[in-house]
Amino acid sequence: MTLEQPIEYRVNGVRQTEIHEAGVINFADGVRSMLRHDPDVILIGEIRDEDTAKMALRASMTGHLVLATIHASCPFVAPARLIDLGIAPNLLAGQILAVVCQELVRTEEGRSAKAEIVEFSEEMHLLVGDGANSAKLKIAHLST
Repeated sequence: MTLEQPIEYRVNGVRQTEIHEAGVINFADGVRSMLRHDPDVILIGEIRDEDTAKMALRASMTGHLVLATIHASCPFVAPARLIDLGIAPNLLAGQILAVVCQELVRTEEGRSAKAEIVEFSEEMHLLVGDGANSAKLKIAHLST
């Protein structure tokens, strides 16, 4: 099941729902509705408000795999962005499996995607729970 704004690619066998800003359903309502269907995986096109962040966290805490995008300058900033959106650090700790950061860079051939994948260690989860900043998360990641 997906919530997207807009749906960019149709995927066979996946229930995709497009969210409209002025529409009846928003991202948080969509996640709430999805949870009633008990899906294994939920994809949220973008976490951009407190309600959506809280519903995504609730889904992850009840055993669903939640894949979502959030605007952050690097993988280590993602937890801080969620905390800024109203997620309590102690609830967020242990819920992030990994963060993939993607950036489009100019090359001689045009543009290319550069990606970084950061798996969160137990030490990083403890730091998130304490509300640590991105620099401390990066240091913990580099030391593992």
